[in-house]
Amino acid sequence: MSHRLLTHLRNNGSSDGADWNQLCVAHRAVPQFIFELSDDTVRLRLLARSERDHSDWQWNGHEWQCTDNSRRPADKPEILDDPRLEPAARWLRRLDWFTPEAGLWVGDANENFLNALAAAWPDRPTDAEYLGNPAFQRLFLAPRQLRPKLIVHGSGIDWLSVSAEWEQEGLKLTAADLQRLQTATGKFVKLPDGGWMQLDSTAVQAAHETMADLGLDRLNTEPQKVALLHAAQMDEATLQRFGEAQAQLLRQRIAQFEGVTPTPLPDSIKAELRPYQKACFDML
Repeated sequence: MSHRLLTHLRNNGSSDGADWNQLCVAHRAVPQFIFELSDDTVRLRLLARSERDHSDWQWNGHEWQCTDNSRRPADKPEILDDPRLEPAARWLRRLDWFTPEAGLWVGDANENFLNALAAAWPDRPTDAEYLGNPAFQRLFLAPRQLRPKLIVHGSGIDWLSVSAEWEQEGLKLTAADLQRLQTATGKFVKLPDGGWMQLDSTAVQAAHETMADLGLDRLNTEPQKVALLHAAQMDEATLQRFGEAQAQLLRQRIAQFEGVTPTPLPDSIKAELRPYQKACFDML
């Protein structure tokens, strides 16, 4: 007797009035989602382990099948019967991944795909277990977001230097990784040597906006020279993006700034410059 027929008898009652529990051996089991993230693909299987005899089962997209060949066959047909299983299968159907074979779901590891999984992740069943390899754990099971920190360096009379550092506990980034992070803006980024990372997209966007306010175009880890005239135009909200210690340093430096030393115009320039034009000329 098949799994689907037994399920039908359980839900609707058998035609001869027999108790369906007498027709089969029922197992309770917690669903387990098993994820594996590589550089190019995400692979997923939905498994369960019987609480009755610890036998292993797998969802093939239509029914649960026992995959434990080492156990002795029972005298009756067997079925998984647990209210936690249907929500797991329903959530898996929602993901709508490619199924190259029964029991295996696959997706291309790219930013769009990971964003779609992140959108569905909060709605995953709570009565299920979620396991994954280290690469997947880093993104979803024990997420650690990578975020930039803006650093103010030593300065001259009318300039200072700013660089971006990337923070995540226990993470070592190569020069190639840092180069890729200079222009990263989304939630997920694939680093040349570090693999897939999850970014604090709010912090990244704020850092890019701050660098733009300073006249810089990327989150460079090398100090970049900034005119104090630009820094003096930042409001308090922008200063706070540097963090309290760095913001205080900037406030002190701006407070000491008395402006750019005027530079006489050469005789060849006969036009009368506007104030902002003259300020730019003085900075040259």
